[in-house]
Amino acid sequence: MLKYAVAVVVFNLIFACVYLMNKEEFKGISTFGDAMYYSMCVSSSIGFGNIEPMTDKGKRIMMVHALLVFCSISSFSFSTQKNALLFGTAVAVMMGVFGTAYYMVDKGKKTVGSGRRMDYVYHTVITQTRMGL
Repeated sequence: MLKYAVAVVVFNLIFACVYLMNKEEFKGISTFGDAMYYSMCVSSSIGFGNIEPMTDKGKRIMMVHALLVFCSISSFSFSTQKNALLFGTAVAVMMGVFGTAYYMVDKGKKTVGSGRRMDYVYHTVITQTRMGL
């Protein structure tokens, strides 16, 4: 259990550093404390919404973080690491497909406006991983 707790702390420290190095991609990150706070919010799937990605790069970073958390938690349900990896890959592909499908449906209805495919994929990831940002 202690190894898992240490891994969670290290994982969040790594992503806090990634967020801080890319702070111009996010609204609300200016210090390491902000970055660590956001990393913990993403990892715990709380998502208060006071810090958010503002660019495609920021959205990609956050999606990778959310998917890694989702897959690591789901890996406890699988008997082997290989099954967990296959599940995580399938989830990532499905979220990309659903996000693209939502985009195409809205585009067909002419309701997309300024929405872009990346925004739909991002929304799908945060919704399906229960981030609720």
